[in-house]
Amino acid sequence: RDPAATGSAGRAADAAGAGVGAGVGAGTTDEDALVREQVSRNEQFLGTDGQRNLENAFVVVVGVGGVGSHCAHFLARAGVRRLRVVDFDNVTLSSLNRHAVAGREDVGTPKTAALARHIHRFAPHCQVDCRAEMFTEERAADLLEGSPAFVVDCIDDRNTKVALLAFCCINKIPLLS
Repeated sequence: RDPAATGSAGRAADAAGAGVGAGVGAGTTDEDALVREQVSRNEQFLGTDGQRNLENAFVVVVGVGGVGSHCAHFLARAGVRRLRVVDFDNVTLSSLNRHAVAGREDVGTPKTAALARHIHRFAPHCQVDCRAEMFTEERAADLLEGSPAFVVDCIDDRNTKVALLAFCCINKIPLLS
């Protein structure tokens, strides 16, 4: 299985510590030192507490095309250690001009998986939970489970966007849209 992308089959193994990010919080490790250096400029701006808050935030990005792929990519670069990315679509040749990280080799693969593979290259400490499915009102509770610090709406369909906004509002989940 791709260690960069966890799906329903991989979540249990990752939760047991076998996946990406194992050892975080278990004292200083070589990986921790690398991460500290990698986010050192952010920490200068945000302060130690602010950077730690960012790293410990669980963020859900719904829609990882032209806007969402850039968003998730930069959240991981900023140090977020736990992301969930939700999108039903596959990478296409015609989407390469908008997608932050997908290349020709990714055509035909889920956008979520392409994004997770890329993130793992520069942020192996970031757990990326890929949900290769469409956000719907019926699936909202499952897709947004886990008490996210916030949800980022990067949906390009009005009805789907309204369903996400309504669910987050009713359930008092912080949302950026």
